[in-house]
Amino acid sequence: MDRALMHKRRTQWTWSDGSPFNYLNWCGGEPNNAGGNQHCLQVNHGAEKCWDDYQCNTRKPSVCVKKA
Repeated sequence: MDRALMHKRRTQWTWSDGSPFNYLNWCGGEPNNAGGNQHCLQVNHGAEKCWDDYQCNTRKPSVCVKKA
């Protein structure tokens, strides 16, 4: 797995199930919200394995979680 789906809700980034996370590892110059509509992010981006924001309608593999 190289990427996980996360969403930006207002100013807080959350997992796709809505739970918050506090770890950040942005690539240089990110998040840049290019085009004003990059409200999701991908992890393990590029050789640096850092984070990059991108458009949510871009299809990417995602991580699913199930509460016990």
